[in-house]
Amino acid sequence: CIRDRNSSAETRDRAAKLAAEIGSTHYSIEIDSIIDSFEKVVSQNLKKVPKFKVYGGTETENLALQNIQARTRMCCAYFLAQLSKWSQGKKGGLLVLGSSN
Repeated sequence: CIRDRNSSAETRDRAAKLAAEIGSTHYSIEIDSIIDSFEKVVSQNLKKVPKFKVYGGTETENLALQNIQARTRMCCAYFLAQLSKWSQGKKGGLLVLGSSN
């Protein structure tokens, strides 16, 4: 499960359960620090801090924040898949499967 502070316990539990059911290794990776870094760089340059809609942000801010979460998850999944076998002293890579978001 590649999660952030907005990921529910239910989502995390479903990911662990699915991994167990299919015999997959399950990692629980927190990506808040990566997302915070993106937000900091953008905010410093735009002189504005984007907010989710539930916190008073606009549709544009909300979409941008959701997109950076999804793209960060994707990058982490591919990075992890390419290095998991290597970390175990094995050759090869892994197939990345993900949900629609």
